[in-house]
This record gives sequence, structure tokens and C-alpha cells, in this order.
Amino acid sequence: MNFAGPEALLERIATAEREVVFLVGAPLTAPAGDSPLGVPGVAAMVERIKALFQDRPRALRELEHQLEADPNRYQAAFRHVLQFRGPDAANAVIREAVLEARVPGARLDRGAADEAVWAQLENDLDGWHYTPAVEALGRLVAAHPRRFGGTVLTTNFDPLVELSIRRARGRAFSTMLHGDGSLEQSRGEGCHVVHMHGYWHGMDTLHAPLQLGQDRPQLRASLARLLNHRTLVVIAYGGWDDIFTRTLQEVTADQGAFPDVLWCFYDSDPARIQQSSARLFEQLRPAIARHRATFYAGIDCHAFLPELAAELRSAGAEVSTAMQADEGPAPHAAFVGRAAEREALLRTLDRGQPAQLIGPRRMGKSSLLRWVERTARSLGRRTAFVNARGLAGRSPSDLVLAAGEALGRRAVVKAALFAESALPGPRAAERALGLLAPTCLLVEEADALAEQDHGFDRGFFDALRALGQEGKLVWISASEQDLFEMFQLTGLTSAFLNDARKIHVGALSRAEAERLLEERTGRSTHVEWAWEIAGGIPPALGWVADRLAEGRRDLVEVEQELGRWIAPLFGLWWQRLDDGRRGLLKRCAGVEEREGVRVEALGDAERRRGRGLVNAGFLVEGEGRLRLQGRAWHDFVRDVG
Repeated sequence: MNFAGPEALLERIATAEREVVFLVGAPLTAPAGDSPLGVPGVAAMVERIKALFQDRPRALRELEHQLEADPNRYQAAFRHVLQFRGPDAANAVIREAVLEARVPGARLDRGAADEAVWAQLENDLDGWHYTPAVEALGRLVAAHPRRFGGTVLTTNFDPLVELSIRRARGRAFSTMLHGDGSLEQSRGEGCHVVHMHGYWHGMDTLHAPLQLGQDRPQLRASLARLLNHRTLVVIAYGGWDDIFTRTLQEVTADQGAFPDVLWCFYDSDPARIQQSSARLFEQLRPAIARHRATFYAGIDCHAFLPELAAELRSAGAEVSTAMQADEGPAPHAAFVGRAAEREALLRTLDRGQPAQLIGPRRMGKSSLLRWVERTARSLGRRTAFVNARGLAGRSPSDLVLAAGEALGRRAVVKAALFAESALPGPRAAERALGLLAPTCLLVEEADALAEQDHGFDRGFFDALRALGQEGKLVWISASEQDLFEMFQLTGLTSAFLNDARKIHVGALSRAEAERLLEERTGRSTHVEWAWEIAGGIPPALGWVADRLAEGRRDLVEVEQELGRWIAPLFGLWWQRLDDGRRGLLKRCAGVEEREGVRVEALGDAERRRGRGLVNAGFLVEGEGRLRLQGRAWHDFVRDVG
């Protein structure tokens, strides 16, 4: 067995391209460092249970005998409680232990509270003690909801993961399971925190092998779907012989599943780890053989998670100030909302209809394409994600070969391409397309395919159309302009591209923009102001949110800095517009920002241009008027040229 250290784990998570799911256990919220506050750990829980039987000598002797005979002292202790006192007593032990994480002055007298009081405590964010690990986990989820904020799994009974996320101005909702159930049945905003062994009040808590080993087929199936194509980070977790470990064993043994498991051990001695965790390694043997599990030693969650949060915050600060000469500012948020666009994409998947995501750079087209990839895979569909600008050449053969590689079929596709000639032509690419089926072909930066000397012809697109009509291939691309129009400029017309559904990705809706700002800043007081100057442009909104979250109070200074920061992006937009569209934008900028230009005052040609500019996010339409998006864009258009 090979074990890496904290530095390798930090790099692995910081550069992960997949969504990360954390699985955490008792050490996350147990007392750390010099502080006695926290939920008592395993050893302390055993001592609590022994104290429960101090006045019952015979029961205490039986407990001590069981503790000596069973290597898992925690489970032995709770099995004794269940046998001698029952499940209510076991739940009470857990509840009192969780309340040990309340800060001094906020403690409750034993027996003085009831279910309503315990539930109310979960709204008292400052009344709990947060260990360095759980505080850092909350900050990670709140600051990076797309990467870490999908799901957190925990065997803990306490509510501190959810509270920490909310305290860091993130959002979270919970699922508590002491029996069977599907994770997909829960719906809410923010991070889905799943308590797999029960909860500290309102339900049973699971401790004994018989409880943990119960068959839960719905949970097992939904866990399997969750683990596939995600990176699972197991930290502060000793490992239980339970539904999760058995599900992980099944998923990693499935050759059609592609999990990515990073398992962390607190111990830094490889020999001790292999001896104490021999059963775990046996269960994960399929994952080890497929290199789908990597193991790390010497990982202290209270040191590592704060370091990870600091590393990502530092990297984020560098990105947020970087300027890219060819593309303008780097994006801040993946995408927020986009409900209409996602609904349209779901319909194209359901109907097998080709689609194009069309819109300016930095509007989240790539993120939407990745969302399609995750959604399609969750529905059991194969996907091939290709960046057209990264292809070795602009030809059908290069596109098909890259798709084959994404599907793990590069050798087969390559053999088909070169079966008859050392230089494959369009006909060979058409034949090789069939080897990709069935699949959803996702093409990012598809504009590159229509560049000079691209090598595409009508026959290739006819082959794509035929596979689509047979239900064997769904094409979804992302580009700045309509591919049909771009290829038409080179003399190639394609019914396939002309019939593809056009989904324009422009500015965010007002509701989505407000949600982005409130999630990032935790405030509502600046939303109106930020919308006024940034409009619904995602990178601009992200920039404003970062400044407001930092506590900058000079709003005039922030507004001026925003204009300078985003000017390169505006300049790129302006360059790609023709004189007619520029003229309409200048006309809109020539009137009062809030007034805009009346649509009925425009001629037919200007109305058509206006609709296109609204779709692209350069204009917004409301109350029969066209307005520029936000003061920053309005001022740029007014002053340019």
C-alpha cells in the first residue's frame, strides 16, 4: 500500500475537476486543541456510558467485560445501552453529548428542554462551538458552492455541518436517515447534508452492528448514483461496516462506474494503518486495482481543512484580479439559476434534439454544458465532452477521435478512421461516428470548427442528423455565434445545424442576479445598487459581490473600479458587433439610463437587431422599452468611439 501526505491531498482537491463530496465523521466536531468544547469523541462516549451504570454494579461489570472482548468499544458500549436501557436511553446519551458543543452560557439544564427547544437551538448560529475543521468545511462550502456545495455525507448526529455553512453565509438543507430512503426525495436550496446514521433529536440514532447492517436498498441505490463521476473525500472518519462502505465496495467493483475516492487516515504510520484497516482495504480491493482509490496518511482534519480553505481563498483572490488579454476578466461564478436555459436543455435531451448554446464569452455557457454532462450521466447516458479549440486539427476526424477518447474508445475509433487510408477523410469520420453511439456529444468552443480550412462538409452533418433521428446521438454545442451562420459564411449549409435548437445565453434574470449577490454577500441592502451598475452580467455581478463581501463601503470607488476592471470584456463585445447593432446600442445609451428606447419607435430592421441584442444579453427589454444592461455597460457604450 502506498500512502501520500497532506501536500499531495491539498493539490489533489484544489485541482479537482469533478464535484467534490465530503464524508466526515466524529473527529470533525470532537474537541480539538486546548478547547474542551465539542461533541465528545469515541473514547469520551464510552466513558459516558460507563458512568451511566455506576449505580448498577452487575450491569457495569457486564459492560466492562464486553468492552474487553470487543475491539469496537463504541459499538459494544451502545449495544449494552440498547440491551439494558433501550433505544430512548441511547438517543438521550447522544443528545446530551451534542449539547456539550454549546458555548458556555448557552447550555441547557439536563431534562429542562423538549423537542421544540432542541429544534430552535439550530437557529442559534452563535450559540455553538465550531472546531477548526467544521468551521473550515462551512467556509469551503459557502465560498465554493459549485465545487463543494452539492452534498456532504456524515455519520455524525450533530447539526454543526449545516450550522457552519449557514454561519459562513452559505445555504444548507438536511436529510436524516435512520431507515431506508432515497436522497433524491429531499429538495432544498444549498448544500445537501446527509446524516446517514440518524440525528440528535426527533429520530433514532444508529450504533450497533445490527442497526448499521440493515438492508437499505433505496439508500444504497441513491448513494451509488451520487458517488459515480464525483470525487469522494473521506476525512475525519474511522470507517464503519455499514450501508455506505458496502455501497462504495459495489460501486468501485462496477466496471461501468467511475468513482474517485480519496481516503484520509489520521495515523501517519503505514504499517499500523494497514493492520488496523485490513478489512477496509479488502472491501476496496476493486477500487485499488482500478486506481479509483488513493490513500493519504497523517491527515489531521483540524489542520488540513483550514489549510485547504486558505489555499483556495488565496487562489481565488489571484484569479479575481487577473486580466486575460484575449478574453477579458476571468469569471467569478459558474452560473446561478439559468432555469429557462436548463429546462430547454432537458427538453433537448429528452427529445434527442440537437441544440446550440449561443452567447458572449463569460456568460456561463461552458458551465451549462458541464451541467448537461452531469445531468445526462445521472440519467444513465454516456457523454463525450470535447473542447473544439483544443483539437489538433479542425476536421471531422479530429472531432470524432477526441469524442472517442472521452468515451474510452480511442483505439477502436482510431482503427476505424485509418482502416482504408493513412489520411482519413470525411467519409471515414462519418463511418466512425457510429462507434460513438449511443452518446451525448458536448462540444465546447464550437466556433473553432467553422474556422478557415475546417474540413467539414454537408455529408458529415447529414450523418450526425441520421444518428440523431435514430436516437443514437444528441449534439449540444456552445459557441459565441450560430454555427449555421458561421459555416454558411464558408459556403457550407447544413440542415442539421439550421434545425438545432438555439438557446441564447445572455444576462442573468433579475431574480437570479439577486440570488447570486445575496448568496455571495449575505446581504440584501446592496442588491439594488449592484444590479443598477452591473446589470445581469455574471462576471460583473461576481466582481461587485466580492467587493461588497470584503466590506468595501465606498460605493463610488467600487463603481469606478468596476468600470476599469470590466472594460476589456466590454471591448471584446463591442469589436464583434456590426455597425447596425452598434448604432442601436449607441441610441439606447444616448437617452436616460432608466428610460431606454421605445420599441414602437424602431423600424423593422432595428427591432430585429434589438431582439438579437436582448438574446445576447447586451440589452434588456421591459415595459416596451430597450435598455442597456447596467450602468457600467451603459457608460461604456456611451463613451466608446
